Amino acid sequence: METVREPLIVLDGDLRVETANRSFYRIFQTSPEETEGRLIYELGNQQWEIPGLRKLLDEILPKSTSFKDFKVEHDFPAIGRRILLLNARRIAQSGNGKQMILLAMEDVTERKQMEKILRDSLEDSRLVSSRALEVHEIERKRVAHDIHDGIGQSLLAAKMKVQDALRQAFGSNSEPGSRISETIDAILQENIAEIQRLYMGLRPATLDDLGILPTITWSCREFKKTNPGIRLETEIEVEEEKVPPLLKTTIYRVMQEALGNVAEHSKADLVHLSLRNIGDKVQLLIKDNGQGFNVEEVLSVKGHKRGFGLASMRERTEISGGVFAVESVKGKGTTITASWKATTAPQ
Repeated sequence: METVREPLIVLDGDLRVETANRSFYRIFQTSPEETEGRLIYELGNQQWEIPGLRKLLDEILPKSTSFKDFKVEHDFPAIGRRILLLNARRIAQSGNGKQMILLAMEDVTERKQMEKILRDSLEDSRLVSSRALEVHEIERKRVAHDIHDGIGQSLLAAKMKVQDALRQAFGSNSEPGSRISETIDAILQENIAEIQRLYMGLRPATLDDLGILPTITWSCREFKKTNPGIRLETEIEVEEEKVPPLLKTTIYRVMQEALGNVAEHSKADLVHLSLRNIGDKVQLLIKDNGQGFNVEEVLSVKGHKRGFGLASMRERTEISGGVFAVESVKGKGTTITASWKATTAPQ
């Protein structure tokens, strides 16, 4: 009994206290001398006149069953606590042949305090993580602009300078000059296009300038270009102004990761993407008809490929106050769902 953190009390067949553990004496601010031998209803100046407890114990005593679950919640104003009586267990008869009852309790006041501490801790953790993701996105945006405005502009300037130098060296109508110009121009143009892809991949300008709906349209168009063997269906049924600003980034990142998984791992030829309002929720759904996988096995894999990015998608969704779910069956495809209450999503 002393190893149990919760208060326990042992009653004889007449409902007199045989013994109790330290937790009981501590919580009820009493001692063995004040407790043992007394009727349970006489403890603590009639504090134990708990509605239903006498009837409950009277029902337990005549029964042959060894265990009965019950819950009786009761306030003890004198000690400022609320106790939940969890169950009673009939235990072995004592030396004098009397049957005995073990009454188990839970200190609900302490439990609720711990629950509040845990909730506050989780909320603080979520806020810190949310801020970390926000800072991460700001940094991605800065790097994207540096690439676009720095390297991208330098390449454009280099392209024009090379063309001017070739015209001066060979003349504007020189065939050798034209061939060299075309070769260098192709190389530089390819590099500029790659810079543009990096820029958009880091942080699409459309997300900040136009919003989530144009960004989804652009992202789906790019997906079709790079994955011509996969048919992509879209169903967008939300209004731009009804999606909170910070949630737009989360939706884009989850969609980006999910479509990347489809292209790299699924072997699908059809994927359906929807963004809809369902009641008071905003729901993102990506469903493919690919090879599927065992979710538990994939999530248990260690290393940089852990979970095909599922952990990252779940983390982003939950940090932003949403609910994430993934369903997959081998040979039947995968469905990823992320949903947020529009009223509680980050603004």
